[in-house]
Amino acid sequence: MTDQSRQYQNYISRQENYKVIVYGIGGTLKDAIGYIRLRFDIVGCSDSNPAKEDNDVIPDIPFYEKAELSSADYDYILIVSAADSEIKEDLIRHFHIPEEKLLLRNQWDRMVFHYSYGEKNPDKTFYVLSKPIRKRNGIYSINFSFLDQLERIEKAGYIPVIDMQNFESQYLLPEQVGTVNAWNQFYEPLSSFTVDEVYRSRNVIAGFDSNYYVEDFEKKYNYQECKTVYQKYFHLNSEMKATVKAEYDRLFPGRGKVLGVLFRGTDMNALHLPHHAIQPSIQEMIEIVRRRKAEWGCNSIYLTTESEEAVQAFSQTFGDAVFYTDQARFSDTGDKWLANIHFERENDPYLRGKEYITTISLLSLCNCIAGGICAASLCAPLQKEGEYEHIEFVNKGYF
Repeated sequence: MTDQSRQYQNYISRQENYKVIVYGIGGTLKDAIGYIRLRFDIVGCSDSNPAKEDNDVIPDIPFYEKAELSSADYDYILIVSAADSEIKEDLIRHFHIPEEKLLLRNQWDRMVFHYSYGEKNPDKTFYVLSKPIRKRNGIYSINFSFLDQLERIEKAGYIPVIDMQNFESQYLLPEQVGTVNAWNQFYEPLSSFTVDEVYRSRNVIAGFDSNYYVEDFEKKYNYQECKTVYQKYFHLNSEMKATVKAEYDRLFPGRGKVLGVLFRGTDMNALHLPHHAIQPSIQEMIEIVRRRKAEWGCNSIYLTTESEEAVQAFSQTFGDAVFYTDQARFSDTGDKWLANIHFERENDPYLRGKEYITTISLLSLCNCIAGGICAASLCAPLQKEGEYEHIEFVNKGYF
């Protein structure tokens, strides 16, 4: 941990937080433990499997059997498990834990926290957007979850600041954590205030890091309102703008009317993540594109995908009509997250983010769009100046 990261941790540790018992010692807790430690005072842990008393995630925390929880001293029990609803029901029914003391994951990871770090900017309230739990999120998933909070920030009059500096992400090398704000490598800051200045200010709200799914978005938000907020805050920095322009000038001239196609394969389908949209197969997508290309009068196809197999299949089917960038792509990723697979090149985390943002920015410059439903396919229309002539997002339901 860098000196700057230690300083941030020290700021947080001065706050008086809720006393909590963490229930569920597994993979989910490994991802979330840093976030929980920052925002809560962990006084105990528990699990349905007593053998987990000896664990390497929180070995320094007292372990409570389920029967001991009713007499323990705490404000809340945070249930850190994919089966949180079943666990909650069990603890209420069989161990007489008051329901108001039990917080499901979509409750505790959507709480916001108010802190005072110093005396700077006493007349302002800052809202810090960060991703301390979901370190594997891609940049458009990050944008999508920030967009959810930005609508609230906008209405409340807070000043948004993105901290992708003090937490691990797939866009930072380990040695960069605490010194480099990954957001600023790709985008302009959301305000004129730096992360360091915010952590010396009097009024700071630490935002949440909750999963935000497409189905939630569709139920809650007006598309045009979201587009207005997106285009107000999300602006590529000068280096990214130059990269996108250079790629557009290299690839698009002479292509006529372009159908942009986004195909997500690899981990998106292999991991079967709950609440994530089921993606079409390569062959399904090819058939849709073949039909829409003719119906919409498109001359060529711009393909954005992380799948090498998709590039080969589209090229074999459409020949010179299909074109794409030179981004590094994957073949069989098995059951691994893309974020956990690295290319052997200098500063791979930055280059992957740069390539991904470039491909989606080019997608937003196409005339029409087709693809599976994911954060990037939803962000492309939000990013686009004007509207697509035609849109088809393939809805196959959710895992």
